[in-house]
Amino acid sequence: MQPGRSPMWAVLRALQQINSATRIEGEAVVSAPPFFQSAGRGDPLFWGGKEGPTVIIRESLSEQEKKSWLEESSTMHDWVMWCKSKKEAEEIR
Repeated sequence: MQPGRSPMWAVLRALQQINSATRIEGEAVVSAPPFFQSAGRGDPLFWGGKEGPTVIIRESLSEQEKKSWLEESSTMHDWVMWCKSKKEAEEIR
């Protein structure tokens, strides 16, 4: 596989295009794609700033990070979240 051609990166690029995201939240420093202007996971900010349209990788966040993100995102309107689908009766929160 060629560098930058991972299937996950293709999905992240598609998610990035939804809202022209400049920030990714929830990846590890070694797996965060360099095509975002900023990346972090909760308080650890790997590079860039904490503002801007954001792609959130929900499944990679701890329960505490998910709670913090819910508080932070309550005043934001420019984010998109990638998460596993839930079974029929379950609600995504």
